[in-house]
Order: sequence, then structure tokens, then C-alpha cells
Amino acid sequence: MLEKFITVDFSRRMGRIKPLSGVVLGPLFDTERAIDLTEEYSAMHLPVVRTRGAEMPRGALGFLDICRIFPDPMLDERLPESYDFSYTDSYLSAIKASRASILLSLGESIPEHPLRYPAPHVGAEKWARIAEKIILRYTKGWAGGPKLGVKMIEIWPGADRFGFARAEDFYSFYRTVACHLRSVFPTLKIGGYSSGGFASLNHYNATARERGYLSFLEGFLRYITSPETAAPLDLFTWECHAESAEELALHANYAKNYLMQHGLRRTQSVVSSFRFASSEGIKFSREYPALLASVLISAEESSIDMMLYDNLHPYSPHNAVFTVDDCTSLHRYAAWGVLEAFGRLLSMGTEVYTTDNYRRELYTLGAISASGEGALLLATGGYSGRINLTVMGGFTSYSVKGMLGGGTRGRGYSTSEESIPLDGSLSVKVGKHEVYLFLFRQ
Repeated sequence: MLEKFITVDFSRRMGRIKPLSGVVLGPLFDTERAIDLTEEYSAMHLPVVRTRGAEMPRGALGFLDICRIFPDPMLDERLPESYDFSYTDSYLSAIKASRASILLSLGESIPEHPLRYPAPHVGAEKWARIAEKIILRYTKGWAGGPKLGVKMIEIWPGADRFGFARAEDFYSFYRTVACHLRSVFPTLKIGGYSSGGFASLNHYNATARERGYLSFLEGFLRYITSPETAAPLDLFTWECHAESAEELALHANYAKNYLMQHGLRRTQSVVSSFRFASSEGIKFSREYPALLASVLISAEESSIDMMLYDNLHPYSPHNAVFTVDDCTSLHRYAAWGVLEAFGRLLSMGTEVYTTDNYRRELYTLGAISASGEGALLLATGGYSGRINLTVMGGFTSYSVKGMLGGGTRGRGYSTSEESIPLDGSLSVKVGKHEVYLFLFRQ
């Protein structure tokens, strides 16, 4: 039987674990059926929720779009009665109640929808002032709004796909909005624009549209770093549809290199929408939970600062985390346990040293809490055999939970065993594409 050897040293602290298990879409869906997943979101310890493309009430797609919140472009943006916050207050409050931070996307979504505006429905200066009032509502309680501590915003996601006739129009628009918001909110993290990503750099069959994402990005970064048109960019947001953990890491390097080439060393690299490429085939495979775990673990070792999984809509047939098939009760899949496990490590706070991962075979991430509890998340790729773990840290017992894929959408199942004595080492037999969470106690 094959054997692998891994050492986990809980005395060697490697820094803070990054918020990589965020998601796109908040926990409220469909007001007619009143689906509220706030408790589920909280249980997964989700660090960040991005509001892009939110849809809660039927017939009100994209209700967080600027044209929905400020529907009449002729009205006075200084007056509260010019705004419609009827859905946004409860939606954003639910995200806050789940204990996640909010990444507030400001723009338009679903441009092909008949009720969507394909471009800003007001000029850049007025649009900036509208954005200011929205942010004031959710930071300072403007016009009686809930104070939700919003600290991150994203300006016009998808700008390289829709919204502007020319790239230069968006560059100027972004500068106007970002500079105005920086003057009003000096500590707000301002970002954009959910770039279409870097698939054309490692795919020979990339489309012309995908190749265009790079020229758009290069022009944008030149524009906002030129002295005469400088603008803040605290968060560079970009989408990634990758086939594997290794491809995600490759795209992370691309993103960081672009930022470094333009002197943006402090700009955070944020994957605003992570999906698996060929998503139908992968999301319906039994291996999906292990693939998701390998991506999260690999992202921790990359230059990515934040990542958001897309998406958790309960009615979507492509949601491989859970479903609400009968419109009344929620059914968890094995990948739910993966997000919960990573969130648990994130809540512990500090990464610890593990020996080098066996790429494409094994992926490991260890963490320790302030109270001294230890954890190890382990995902198998193409490896089947025995794993011998050396656990350094003085722990006397451990528990283990397995998240094993199987069936469509990786529905799978979970296994668990509690209070197992530990004398510094343990040995487990694993199969391909499995995930395990070990919890160690003194």
C-alpha cells in the first residue's frame, strides 16, 4: 500500500488565514416563500458576502442595482425619498446577521434583462453622489438606514463586458466615482471592476472576448496609475473559472504580476467570482467536494487576498453546496461541510506549518485558535493509500470528520469519530477525492 508522510507543527505560526471562503449572494431568497438561510450562512463561518446580482423578491431581479435603488434619474439625489431601499435594508441586514462582512457591488446586473440599464443612467458625478448616499445609509445610518459597517465597495462589476461604449469611458467613470468616494470615506476600501480574468493566458482556444479582458485591464491600470488621472484601487476584483487548484494559483500569479508591474503593491487581489470551468461537468461529479477543498487550500498559499464562491442560490441546479428542492427544507451536500470546515479554520485565525503538500495528490492546511485548539483540513486528489501524520503540539486527543463525495453534484455523505486518543502521531487510510477535518485538543 502507498504511504505519504505529513508533519503538522502547531508551534510554528505562519500568519493569519485569509478570507477565502466567501460567497456571492446573501442569505435571503424569494420573498414569496420567505427562504432565509441566515443561520446556515452563520454556521459556515462565511467571512464575506458579495452582493453582486442579488435577487430576493420575484419580479425584482437585480434589486441592488443602482437603477433599482435610484429609479428616476431626474430626481434629487440629496433627498431620501428619491431612493428605494425597500429590499436592500433587509437583504444587507441579513448578511450582517450571519456575521459576514459585506462587499457591496455598485453597478448594474443582467444587462440583457428588459428592465436593466446597459450603462449608467445618470452622469458620473451624480452617480458618485448616489453611491455616496447608499454607503452613508449602511455606514452612518443616513435616512434611518441600518448601520451595517460596510467597509468594502466594488464599482461597476463586469465593466469589460457591458455598460460602456468604450473602455476609456469606464476608466474616466471609475476615476470620478472612486476619487469622490475616497474624499468622503477616507478609510473605505474601494475596488473594481470584476475583470473577466486571465483564461486567455493559458488557454490556446480563448475567445476574442476573453483576450479583450487583458487589453481592457492594461489600459485601466495605466489610466489609474498615471499622475494626471490617478485614482484609488484598494481592491482589484477579478473572476476565475478554473479547472483545478493549480490553474487558480496560476491565475493568481497573473493578477499579482499585473498589479506589481503598475506599482500597485498594496492593492489586494480579490477573486470576486470563483467557479469551476466546465462547471456543469465538475459540479455534477462525485469529486466536487475534494476539488473545492483543494482550491481553498491552494488559494491560502497563493497571492490571493480574498475569494468568493459563486454562488449559493438555492434554486440553481448548479449549486453543489446545498439545495432547496422541495422549496421548504434545505438539503446539504458534502461541499457544505467543506465550506464549514474552512470557515472553522478561518475562525481559529492562525495558520500553522505543515510539510509541503503533494500537488494533485494531497492538500493540507493547519490552524490553531487563541485557546489552543488545533485543526487540520486535508483533501486528497489523485492519491489513495495511507497517510501518516506527525502532530506536534502536545495534543492528547482528536476527532475527525470525513466529507466524502458521491452521486450527482457531489451530494455524498459525512462520517465522524470523536475523542480518539493521540500520542503524537496517527495513521489513516484514504481514497481518492476525499476531505477530512481533524480537530486536536489538549
